[in-house]
Amino acid sequence: MGAPRVWRADSIVTDIPGASAAGDLNFTIPAGATRLSDGTVVIGDLHGGAVRYFDEAGRQVASFGRFGEGPGEFGQVNWLGQCAADTVLVWDTQLSRLTVLDRRGWMVHQDRIPMGEHRMPPLLLACAPGGPLAALRLPSEPVSGTSDGRSPMYRGRLDFLDDRGRVTQEAGDASVGETQVLGRLTKMAVAPGVLYVGTAESAAVDVYDSTGLRVGSVGVGSVGREVTQPLWEHAVDERLWQLAQPVDRATRDWMLGLPRPKYLPPYSALAADPEGILWASLSFSGDTTTVLRGVRPAGSEVADILLPKYVSVLEVGVDYVLGIHADETGELHVVVFRLGRSP
Repeated sequence: MGAPRVWRADSIVTDIPGASAAGDLNFTIPAGATRLSDGTVVIGDLHGGAVRYFDEAGRQVASFGRFGEGPGEFGQVNWLGQCAADTVLVWDTQLSRLTVLDRRGWMVHQDRIPMGEHRMPPLLLACAPGGPLAALRLPSEPVSGTSDGRSPMYRGRLDFLDDRGRVTQEAGDASVGETQVLGRLTKMAVAPGVLYVGTAESAAVDVYDSTGLRVGSVGVGSVGREVTQPLWEHAVDERLWQLAQPVDRATRDWMLGLPRPKYLPPYSALAADPEGILWASLSFSGDTTTVLRGVRPAGSEVADILLPKYVSVLEVGVDYVLGIHADETGELHVVVFRLGRSP
């Protein structure tokens, strides 16, 4: 098999920094972001208690929510996705609530996810227009430990939900992964009629149909690269900014002294586009570019997408790639790149 085709995403269509040019807050840490059909970018603000809408030029045009426990409020915005065309779903872990917003930022409904003895809150969610809302629930206990200082592996329940949080289909259990920096952590991606679940224990990603049945797996690359000291430092720094709290040098040094995995996971993120193609990011914080490897549900390779800088990829559309980028000062940006697909 020859080298895959390369599709380039060189030009930035939308660039939304954490603070506007006037110094106004756009977001603290993005808990998720999605692009609507008219180019509007919607960002869930992890520590801002709000969901904010931006036009294609990066100007804030609407905002929904505030901190609180009442209707239309959030304890914390933990995840955001587009589960139906131009409709945004928001998950609040603290209040165990799903909130559905329309394209204008108006609330459609807000519901508490039913819990029970065997139904823990979701740890990981994924959805797409025309696809299921998949939830990998928090594990109740670790299933295995290690003798090399690594964190234990956890498993959780995999369910399909409706937009009110009710279970529509049980898909069994799946690995959740490790909690350590650069650990093997499960990623999910959804396309119309298909769910991809990658445990990062290998380069294989499991494929589920719309009924929750596992129908096979696809390969997205080779074994991960060796973890160098610069990559380890970037990974620790990325974990620290996710905390969005001041961290002293002693804490950073302590984290850098933790057991370091020998190899990177096979991929850092998974995304699926409207055509059902799975895109796996083969790049990690510290890399100067981003490479996305594309494969179809049957396993055939499509192409590689090349981005000119490292981006934590959140979404791949027909003609764009959306993700998070840290500039040279460390400020986070939500960026949209224009994607050109070669024949």
